[in-house]
Amino acid sequence: MEKIENITKDIPFNKFVNFEEKKLAVSMLLINIGELVRLLSEELKKAHPEIPFAEITATRNIAAHGYYSLDFKSVWKTIKDDIPVLKSQIENLLK
Repeated sequence: MEKIENITKDIPFNKFVNFEEKKLAVSMLLINIGELVRLLSEELKKAHPEIPFAEITATRNIAAHGYYSLDFKSVWKTIKDDIPVLKSQIENLLK
């Protein structure tokens, strides 16, 4: 998540959407996050319903199997709105 934040800091959406390398990097990192979530136990996922594990996995599936149909406005919203919240939730979980 920090890598996504670093890749997209100080860049507006209109530049991000035209920067193929950044889009590819963020997409791969979203896939990685989804893969890691997939490996978590169902027990852990059920114990933390505040974390949207199913949505994370769904995002991974879209990024992995439908890259050319990705809506990068939605990806940008995920980057700016969801990643910071998820990062905080995971940090709290790890404490």
